[in-house]
Amino acid sequence: MTNRFLGPFLAGALLCSPFPASAIYFNFEPDPGTSQDAINGFVQAGNLWNVWLGDNITLNIEIGFTALDPGIIGQTSSSWLGPSYSEVVSALQSHATSPDDFSAYGNLQSGSSYSRLINYTSNNPNGPNSSIPYVDTMDWVGLTAANAKVLGLLGPSLNTDARIVFSSSFSFAFDHASVDPFSIDFVGAAAHEIGHVLGFVSGVDDIDTMGGAQPGTNFSSNMIDLFRYSTNSIAYGSGVTDYTAGNAYPKYFSVDGGTNAIAQFAAGKVLGDGQQASHWKDGLNLGIMGPTAGYGQTLNISTNDVRAMDVIGYTLVPEPCTAQLIFTGFAACAAALGARRRRT
Repeated sequence: MTNRFLGPFLAGALLCSPFPASAIYFNFEPDPGTSQDAINGFVQAGNLWNVWLGDNITLNIEIGFTALDPGIIGQTSSSWLGPSYSEVVSALQSHATSPDDFSAYGNLQSGSSYSRLINYTSNNPNGPNSSIPYVDTMDWVGLTAANAKVLGLLGPSLNTDARIVFSSSFSFAFDHASVDPFSIDFVGAAAHEIGHVLGFVSGVDDIDTMGGAQPGTNFSSNMIDLFRYSTNSIAYGSGVTDYTAGNAYPKYFSVDGGTNAIAQFAAGKVLGDGQQASHWKDGLNLGIMGPTAGYGQTLNISTNDVRAMDVIGYTLVPEPCTAQLIFTGFAACAAALGARRRRT
């Protein structure tokens, strides 16, 4: 495996058991002074994911509270790897278990590299920092340490995989079953941040915030970006993804090479719709990986969230379990937190 970098970066339901035989072990490492309510809240948040994810890995996550920018509830940073595209595709294919997996991976571009639309780069042939997209080719993929572990591209270790901090300025409700109207659902917000740790992070946020200061060759697509399409991107060829910032064409999650859209992504905090691209589109109640959360709102994992985790390499339990997904009755929500950050 070729690592490019490793470092911090900011009725039928009766047939399906909702409890996995194996599960991710979240090893939460609290900062001194972290309350027991918060620690317990993180454990509950991990359990929300473990209802659906049955991978036998250990994730070491530092947790704590600090002063954050106004409106930011929490933020996450992860250790990252940059294996080759060929390694990633091979690892995904070896972990394929669900219909979504087989469809999504069967529609990935073949060969040792992939093509995507990109814009706002210093080497844009339409002019430096131009908003006009162009086709760029890349041969490696960015993965969070957690995502690399689940695919077998990173072995077990005692190293910190991620750090999650929450703002010390908000009132939080630590009872996920009863969120009062004057507090933020801490368990749901923590589950959102854990979703970023697991790999729901788009590299489009780098394009969006760097303002054309770097060439496109400096930006690899992240794992979730391999399934980020637009009607514009697929017009350029089979499997071509959309790595652009901005609102020109809606970007959406797809498991069939972009033919059918499952859920729309946010378009960028600076150049797009005002929300980081590492989220679902705001205001559409698409899932816990939405960019905003409100007081008194209970945040729950949706089918969109589960399907996204499935195709970036996680194994659903039971797998597949369509009846469970249909009859559970997720309370989809406009959750929040930016690529590592969440806003009220």
